[in-house]
Amino acid sequence: MTQPLRVDVVFDFVCPWCYIGKRRLETALEAWRAQYPSEPEPIVRWLPFQLNPDIPAGGVSRQEHLERKHGSAGPDPEKQAHMVALGRSLGLAFEFDRITAQPNTIDAHRLSGCAQGQGSQDAMVETLFKAYFTQGIDLNDHDALVSLAAGVGFDWGAVAMYLGSTTDVQTVVRLELEARVAGIDIVPFYVFNDRVTVPGAQEVNVLLNAIAEATRSEVASVAD
Repeated sequence: MTQPLRVDVVFDFVCPWCYIGKRRLETALEAWRAQYPSEPEPIVRWLPFQLNPDIPAGGVSRQEHLERKHGSAGPDPEKQAHMVALGRSLGLAFEFDRITAQPNTIDAHRLSGCAQGQGSQDAMVETLFKAYFTQGIDLNDHDALVSLAAGVGFDWGAVAMYLGSTTDVQTVVRLELEARVAGIDIVPFYVFNDRVTVPGAQEVNVLLNAIAEATRSEVASVAD
């Protein structure tokens, strides 16, 4: 039997390019399935990364974060508008003005990893992306996270207890350290079949080429 295509995606929940990259990956995988309908369903795994590891537990003001990163003028409005338009073209309704908190994303990554073990990681990742970028939900608000996880099928009480504990915190820390030691410093970062790497939210055709290479070669790398 043919082994399923394996895709690891190193990402962060506060990265709009990661949300865009998720849509592009979905489109690429859909096209690949259409071309090879007899192949097993691909296995996609979402791995944690923190773009802002210095943000404390509980997060900080979004305004404070943006001023620290971009100065008092804030982000370039043209770049913001481009991101919004690009997102819209992919069916993503970015609402950056609704975001009031810049979170530490360890808790969100913990939920993602927990969902992976139950076969619902993609749904959890999608739910958290959408909550943050389109509704401005604070990803450090445990009540909000519990409600979002319940919408994916998790038990309210179990999730509340999980988030109130330190379970899997060190797992997230370890996985992120492994990514950094491997030299990953840009997200999203795709790894296809442990053979082909693609840094950044590349176009669908680049991802398709990477998939083709990963399914026929032993070692390869696709760069920008």
